[in-house]
Amino acid sequence: MHRRIQHRTQASEGSFLERQPPPPM
Repeated sequence: MHRRIQHRTQASEGSFLERQPPPPM
């Protein structure tokens, strides 16, 4: 179950970063 949650978090993070990448420093 933990592995499934991790997979979901990774996918969400990837989508979020692609949709709104962090501002350059």
